[in-house]
Amino acid sequence: TRVRTVIGAGATISLLLSLLLWSLSTTRRRAVKMGQRMSERFRESEARFRTLNELLPALVLLADGGGRIVYANQAARLRLGEAGRPMLADLFADPLLRRRASDPATLGEDWSSMDAALLSHGGDPFWVNASIAQVDMDGVPHLLMVATDISEHRELTERLIYQATHDALTEL
Repeated sequence: TRVRTVIGAGATISLLLSLLLWSLSTTRRRAVKMGQRMSERFRESEARFRTLNELLPALVLLADGGGRIVYANQAARLRLGEAGRPMLADLFADPLLRRRASDPATLGEDWSSMDAALLSHGGDPFWVNASIAQVDMDGVPHLLMVATDISEHRELTERLIYQATHDALTEL
């Protein structure tokens, strides 16, 4: 009877150990498959984001912490030129804003929703409503600028102000 007990216990332990090993191997296999699916979904999401960003009508620029432009979306490349200007500060027509954008200390400040004149690739100024924010990418600070061209809106507003303050017939 003692031998039977030892054999029974050994068989039970062997069965439990084989079930444990089977469970571990299937859990690992499922975890690897789930990781692969999550990685694929992340890649798809990133591709959708990049496509959307390229198609946005807004100018999107990314600069490193020193103000050097490292990325420009399609709208920014078309408006500012393919090569663009290497520094974010070089985009501003206003010398005060150019100086402010050159100073790393001021780039951490609030630059939300300001109207500014930027220089197109031909050197002609055009008006934008821009926001600049500091973002961390892989622990490294960068500057993200999003700007909407408001040149038409601004021109229309100036024309309406002129019409409201001047006589149409005499232009006085």
